Amino acid sequence: MFCTGFMFMITNLNEWKLMNVGNSTESKSLIYSGWFPFDIMDPTYFNAAYFFQYIVGIWLPWFIIMIDSLFISMVNFATARVDILGYKFENFEMYSNGRNESTFHCLRNIVMEHQELIRYVEDVKKSLKWYLFGEFLVKSYQITVSLVNVIHATSKGEIVFFMFILIGLLIQVMMVYYNANELSLKSTNLSLRIFQAKWYDQCSEVVRSLSIVMARVQRPLVLSIGDFRVIDNELIVNIFKAGYTFLVYQKM
Repeated sequence: MFCTGFMFMITNLNEWKLMNVGNSTESKSLIYSGWFPFDIMDPTYFNAAYFFQYIVGIWLPWFIIMIDSLFISMVNFATARVDILGYKFENFEMYSNGRNESTFHCLRNIVMEHQELIRYVEDVKKSLKWYLFGEFLVKSYQITVSLVNVIHATSKGEIVFFMFILIGLLIQVMMVYYNANELSLKSTNLSLRIFQAKWYDQCSEVVRSLSIVMARVQRPLVLSIGDFRVIDNELIVNIFKAGYTFLVYQKM
């Protein structure tokens, strides 16, 4: 995305310089079609409209990057909490000795932390599921269009430009879905880490509590696209399939 934004900056700035070599406005055009409440063929207004679109074109990719970074940070926060809980469950006896409290009391606090994490993930899921659904549709469309542009490009410069866009989109999609998939896998793996603890040396109350927690963590912490399906690595493959299907349909 950074490379694409950099190429956008350099390419359109050079194009503006070339258009201003002469005084004719017939060959001038904006970066992309748009409506303005003034005559863009006027040299003064044209420069204002051109640089308005130029600034928007620079700002928009960074806005998208910041939104994706915020989402990834929220998911990674939950994943890090899962790792911490896994360590505490696996070493709860040592953890209780270090805090000078009973094993059962320490385990109860860890279970409360786990319940708090479940509520956090559920809140994130409810808040972002329709945003993620919209992003899934937009990203699928953008990847498909980028594939079409790469195939139909007529020059090396166009191929390189559209390849940068395609690679940037793929990196965005993989980063978002990979981190969501990691949360699901690590939350399910909590049961194994609990089983590796020295539960067999504990009293019946502790063993019963651990059994309940192990049964609960069999249901992974997941994020979803709308109410349709959970986010995992298979979703990336489905996007590629959708793009390939569109290309095949277009050639028919």
